[in-house]
Amino acid sequence: AIKWLLHGVIALAVLVRIFVFGEPVTRPHSDNAVLFWRHRNQAEADLAKGDTMSASRHLQICLTALKRPLPVSKLDVGCGLIWQ
Repeated sequence: AIKWLLHGVIALAVLVRIFVFGEPVTRPHSDNAVLFWRHRNQAEADLAKGDTMSASRHLQICLTALKRPLPVSKLDVGCGLIWQ
């Protein structure tokens, strides 16, 4: 019974962390949002031209503008795919 209670408390804490304190929201016309859209549009233009290296650099800047880390490990990538 204690084991189930502990699992329930941990699951509840994880859900609260994700849904209450989790995802930061960027204001639409903030400096970070403008930086994000500028580099996102440039990345799309670079992809249309076939310049994947430049597009990759611009997309990394997009993540930085949104204060998101670039996934570096297989666990990060796997968790991101599962989350999506």
